[in-house]
Amino acid sequence: MKGFYVKLYNEIPPFTHNLILLAEKIKLKNELSEDQIELLSILNPLNIEARYPKYKEDLLKSLSTDKCLEIISKTKELQKWVKSKLEIV
Repeated sequence: MKGFYVKLYNEIPPFTHNLILLAEKIKLKNELSEDQIELLSILNPLNIEARYPKYKEDLLKSLSTDKCLEIISKTKELQKWVKSKLEIV
């Protein structure tokens, strides 16, 4: 999504890892399905900074192998979708 931002605006993207905010800024949020928005809200806390080791440890404990595989699969689908939108721009 940051690459999409650069393509659209030809400038450095916002200093954020908030995928929903990035989707808003690149004007894709309204095109996202409810499932895609839900995925972004699942991915956002997975991108926490290392300075919060306890939070990160608790988060990792909440993820099973099956859940991780599901998230990876859905993320790859979303990535393909975003790339297809990028080709139109």
